[in-house]
Amino acid sequence: MRISVALGTVALVACVGAYAADSGMPVYVAGTADDAVGERLVYAVKETIRKSGGLSLQASTQDAFLAVNMVTLDPDDNGSRTVYSFVLTSADSDESHFDYELSFVGVCGTDRVVQCAERIVASVDSVSERYKKSVADALRNQPTKQDAVN
Repeated sequence: MRISVALGTVALVACVGAYAADSGMPVYVAGTADDAVGERLVYAVKETIRKSGGLSLQASTQDAFLAVNMVTLDPDDNGSRTVYSFVLTSADSDESHFDYELSFVGVCGTDRVVQCAERIVASVDSVSERYKKSVADALRNQPTKQDAVN
């Protein structure tokens, strides 16, 4: 049992620990936005992540621990708002696939793009902080050499 806990701790630290240290949790953003407001929203999400102290925008999923996937559409075909779907996933411990974290849908008007992006990034940051706390807790609770002997 102690060996499996130790191995789990090592896997968690390997996946998240290096990311969270200096440059922020690496995040990849993919967006399918065929409407003007949707394009602005995806761009604003990327820019908000770039400005974040706790997150780091990545160019590919291979370099990211968290992945944002967004799809948008203009429900009225007049460029005044977008309807979006947001899904956040995290890399599995062996980084071979991504696991579901959370999702939601929303409507964003042309004059509220920045606020909508901030809400999305706040959700990403919340998940990132949860992982960072898990790493800190795992490191604090690592078995000592004496525990391994027993």
